[in-house]
Amino acid sequence: MANRSRKKSNQDEPTDLIPNGTEEESVPKKTKADKPGKGAMHDGHRERMYNRLSKDDTLEDHELLELLLFFVIPRKNTNETAHLLLNSCKSLSGVFHTNPTVLQSVEGVGPQTSYFLRGIGELYDRMGKEGLRPKGGDPFSFSEFRKHVQEKYKPFNYEVLEFYSVDSKDRITFSSMISSGENDHVAVAPEDITKFLAENKPSGFAVAHNHPNASCLPSERDNDFTKRIHLICALNNVRFLDHVIVGNDAVYSYRLTGQLGRIEKQCDIDRLIHSDLPPEW
Repeated sequence: MANRSRKKSNQDEPTDLIPNGTEEESVPKKTKADKPGKGAMHDGHRERMYNRLSKDDTLEDHELLELLLFFVIPRKNTNETAHLLLNSCKSLSGVFHTNPTVLQSVEGVGPQTSYFLRGIGELYDRMGKEGLRPKGGDPFSFSEFRKHVQEKYKPFNYEVLEFYSVDSKDRITFSSMISSGENDHVAVAPEDITKFLAENKPSGFAVAHNHPNASCLPSERDNDFTKRIHLICALNNVRFLDHVIVGNDAVYSYRLTGQLGRIEKQCDIDRLIHSDLPPEW
């Protein structure tokens, strides 16, 4: 895992402010999307979605989220943004209960959209109706996690790395993918891990990355990286669940192979802190 440069292509939603900072009350200015054909297509699609909702037609999760995004992203196709949000947050519950700052790391989501989505989650919580409260993400399972990342990484011919946030009930609540665009390495600085833990406040943490053109067996660099993650998680009182590597031959799990257990013993934080202290301490 060598140096890498993270590319963020967050595109904030169109603003409703005119240059002097006052809210615009007039008819929105014409844009390229408003030209005949393309604009009419988006308008017609939104109208159909509204009609389906009014007729109590069953909407898929991504369709419902897409419809809600209409109100904060007025001049853009929101279908892709809805899919990206669900992919990162794992469920509608995750979308509505993720910190706005974290939501803004999803492409196409800016401050206005992130606060809107988090506000919906807060509204549901305050309503106090169990039938309306989000249920959370899927329970974390070591074997299922391996299958999940193996399937997810199939399209990638370059190396990617993901952080996974897991709550106290072992539900995956958020994931964040990093890539350098290179086919043989991707690196993460310790402060990136610390920032993820600080923003998401997870109970558990998991990492996955791929070796698109090599075996899944870890390199010394992978082992050193795993040791660093263990120490950072220990210092932040977060459970380090697993580090999974997807190769072109199989999937390697530090936890299931026992390697993570050996690292935990070797890099026990209490032992390291007290190793140079006098016996009476």
